[in-house]
Amino acid sequence: MKWSRKCVVCLFFSAVLSFSGCLISPKRLSDGAENSGQNSYDVSVVNRSYDKRQQTYEISVSVKEKPEVTHAELKGTCTGNIGKKASVASYYPGNVLISNTVGLIGPPFQVNVDDDVETPEITLTYSPDDLRGVPEKNIAVMYVEEDTQQFVQVRDAKTDFELHTVTFPVYSDGVYLLFDIYEYGSAMGWAVSEYAYEKDLTDYISDWEREHPTGDIMKLADKQWAKENAPDFHISTPEQLASAVYYANTIGGKIQLYLDDDIDLTPYQWAPIGVSYGPGVSLYVDGQNHTIHGMTINMPKECEVGLTGYISNVTIRDLTFDNVLVRGLRYVGVLCGECHGEKNFHHLKISGNVTGDANNTGALVGAGAWGIYDDCDFQVAVNGVFTQYRTPAEKVKAEASDESMFTITVNDKGQIERTEADFSEILSWVILDGEKHMLSRGAEKELVLPDQIWEKIGAQHGKTYSVHLEGYSREAGGYIRVSNQIDYRYE
Repeated sequence: MKWSRKCVVCLFFSAVLSFSGCLISPKRLSDGAENSGQNSYDVSVVNRSYDKRQQTYEISVSVKEKPEVTHAELKGTCTGNIGKKASVASYYPGNVLISNTVGLIGPPFQVNVDDDVETPEITLTYSPDDLRGVPEKNIAVMYVEEDTQQFVQVRDAKTDFELHTVTFPVYSDGVYLLFDIYEYGSAMGWAVSEYAYEKDLTDYISDWEREHPTGDIMKLADKQWAKENAPDFHISTPEQLASAVYYANTIGGKIQLYLDDDIDLTPYQWAPIGVSYGPGVSLYVDGQNHTIHGMTINMPKECEVGLTGYISNVTIRDLTFDNVLVRGLRYVGVLCGECHGEKNFHHLKISGNVTGDANNTGALVGAGAWGIYDDCDFQVAVNGVFTQYRTPAEKVKAEASDESMFTITVNDKGQIERTEADFSEILSWVILDGEKHMLSRGAEKELVLPDQIWEKIGAQHGKTYSVHLEGYSREAGGYIRVSNQIDYRYE
C-alpha cells in the first residue's frame, strides 16, 4: 500500500493532537471547599503524567471551638494527582491530650504523605482577630510523633506576618499543630522570657465559652465585677454568682465564695464550676447558713456535672440547696461531678433530683468515694429513686460487700491482724478517722498491720480509729469491704 505525502502529514498532526490531549490537565483551584473530603489540588505546571511537578492540596478550615486557623494547604512534588498521595485534615477533637495542648492555636491537623511526594510542606493561614492577644511572633509549630506521642517543636517553621501564614516542612505522617510558645513554654519550664506578654483573658471569648455549654451564665456575668472581686467573692445575687462561675472557668485558681444572702436560681439554666482540661480550680464555699433555690443544670451530653464539675479540691459548708435539678451523662452529683483531690462537706441540707449514668451518678458526688461528710442531710432522688448513698461507689460497696471473707482482730501484742482467705484480687488495709480516709495500704502479703504505720499517718495517741479490709471486686467493678470493722485506740 502506498501512502501519499498528504496522508502522512495528516496522520502526523492527528497523532500529535491526540497525544497532546492526553497530556494537558485542567487547573483546579479551591473556592472554599469545606473540610469534608471534597478538597482541591492545583497542578501549577503542565507536564507529561509521568513527570514530577509541584502540586497543591488545600482545604478550608472551620472549627467553631478553634477558629484561629482558616485554611490549610499542602505542597509537594510528585507524579500523578497529589490528592491521591497526600492529605491534610482537621484533627479536632481527636486525641484529647493533643486537642487540649496548653497554648493550642486552632485545631491540630492530621497529615499523611506518600513516600514519593518530595519536599512536602504545610502552610496554615490564621486569623489575627481570633488570636486573643497572642503576638504573631509567638506562633510556633509542634509535631506529635504517632508511636510515642512525644511533642517535638518544628524549628524551621516560617511565619509571614503580612499574609498571616505559617509554613513548615512535613517531617513524617502525624499530627501538627500551632501553639503559643510563651504559654506552652512557661508550663514546660522553657526559657521563653523573650516571648512574654500581658494577657487579660476577660477581654476575649474563653475556651470554656467556645468548648462547653454555659447555660445562662454569660447572660448574667459581669466580667469587670469578677476581675475586681476575684478570687474572694461575696455573693448576694445570681449575677454575682454567675460572674464567679465565669471567673473560675476562665482564670481558675483558688476561689472562695461567701454567700451573703439567699440566691434564687429558679429562672436560669446553670453551669458547673470547673471543667476538664480547663484551668485548675480549688473551691471553698461558705454558705453562711443561706439557701440556693432551684439550681438547674441540664447537660445530658456532658460529663462532670454538678455545682462543681471537674475540680481539684472542694470544701462546701453551712449551705442549703433546695429543689435542685442536675442532669448529666456521667460523673454527676449535686455538689460535685468529679473531684480528684480533697472533698470536705459540712452542715449541708440538700433536696432535689439527679439524673445520669447509673454507675457514675450519686446524690452528692459522681466520681470519688473518699471525702468528709459532716452533718450532710439530703433527700435526693437518683434517676427517679431516692437513695441513702452519697456516691455511686458508696452504693457499690454497701451492696457488694462481703464482711465474712476476712476477720480482723487485735492480738495480744496490741497489733491488728487478719485471717487468711482464698482471695486473689488486690487487698488493702483501710484506716478511717471518722469520715476522713487516713490510709489505704496493700495487705496481700501482710497478716499484721505494721506498728510504724500509725506514726506515718500522724495518728494521735489516745484517739480511736476505724480499721477494716477492702478488696477489689471484678463483679462490682470497684473496691468493697471484705472484713469486719473494728475500733482501735492508738496508744
